[in-house]
Amino acid sequence: MKKHKKTVYYVHGFKARTRRARPGFPSFLLVVIFSSSIVYGVWANVIPSPQIVIKNGTDKIASNILKQDNSQPEGQTLNGSTNVKKPQKIKRKNKELNQQLAIKTRAYSDVKWSIYVEDVDSGLTASINESDDYNLGSVSRLVSLPALESKVNPDRWNNNLYGSPVKQCVGKGLGQENDQCYDKLSKYLGKDYINNTTKSYGYDIELDDKFTAKSSPEKFGAYLSDLKRGESLFAKTRRIVFDALYTPKQTPGLNLGCGDCRVANKQSYDNKVAVDAGIVTHGARSYTVVIVAENGNFDQITDIAQTIDRYMQP
Repeated sequence: MKKHKKTVYYVHGFKARTRRARPGFPSFLLVVIFSSSIVYGVWANVIPSPQIVIKNGTDKIASNILKQDNSQPEGQTLNGSTNVKKPQKIKRKNKELNQQLAIKTRAYSDVKWSIYVEDVDSGLTASINESDDYNLGSVSRLVSLPALESKVNPDRWNNNLYGSPVKQCVGKGLGQENDQCYDKLSKYLGKDYINNTTKSYGYDIELDDKFTAKSSPEKFGAYLSDLKRGESLFAKTRRIVFDALYTPKQTPGLNLGCGDCRVANKQSYDNKVAVDAGIVTHGARSYTVVIVAENGNFDQITDIAQTIDRYMQP
């Protein structure tokens, strides 16, 4: 079978070339005018720029995704920037412990006591003068933690800041050493930033110009309970913090006030005010204790802590 050959045309003995049609001058002029109009419209803010259109479209898509799934991944904690009010745990009084605290504290007539106790899991509480405010001294360092976490990502806490790793500064600052490195971290964050972050998390605790918190045992105890429940810090930060606080210490106060237990606490003694605040853990159960003894000492706090532990341990 023969193949059909393509017909070739010749003009004056030469093979004719096929040419594509080119746009004429009027078409070119229309393109220039149209393009200039768009450029002028963007410049005069009559027409939105392509970047804005793309950004708005991207933001709308992201917004729709967030609306479809605004659940928090497992292991994450409440972030203050969400401005979401945390659900309040229903609290009830341990009447027997309340009576024992009233009897026990009357034995120290020269001491003004303010005490707040809360079971981390059940919300069972006991208290005396729990709403009275005091300067918490170095215990105030615990207030800076949410702000530090939001300012410096915990993944970078092994990096040096002011000559020491952030993780090391936190460990020493929350221990009883009161290392100056932690004070430098607080000044780096700034009083206003710390207070605004703490407030955004829903806590009515503020630092003054000396980075000292003035708060009541009840307010500070609720804050500590949330730290233990993982409602105020991310998991990685929380582990670093409690590793430092749970360091064994054979000192009077909460540490000697319970039997087979672990204590994560911070103490302060300033202007004749002894403060011991922390978490007492028996196995899987924990309770928060904040004890303030004005004109008292830590040996007396040990005595009160022993009474608390008899009623609060599981």
